[in-house]
Amino acid sequence: MVDREDEKKQLTMDYKQTFDSPEGKRVVDNLRKISKFDLSVLPIGKDDHIDIHAIMRYEGQRSVVLHILKKIEEDLDKPKQIEAIS
Repeated sequence: MVDREDEKKQLTMDYKQTFDSPEGKRVVDNLRKISKFDLSVLPIGKDDHIDIHAIMRYEGQRSVVLHILKKIEEDLDKPKQIEAIS
C-alpha cells in the first residue's frame, strides 16, 4: 500500500515533469499572463465601481498559478517542517 507521503512526492514529481519542461514553462507563462499573476489589479465595472467578482476571479486564477510554481520549486529531499500552533 502506498502511504500518503509517497503519494505527495509522486504528485510533486508529476508537477515538475509536466511544468518544468520547455513546453510546461510556456504554459505557466501563459497562465501567469491570463491570471494577471504579476500585476496588482483593481478592475472597475461598468458602473464605475470596483468589480469584486473580477477580483475574486483573478485571485482564484492566481492561486492556481502560485500552487503550480510552489510544486515546481519544491525540494523533495528537504524534510518538511512542522509548524507550531501557538
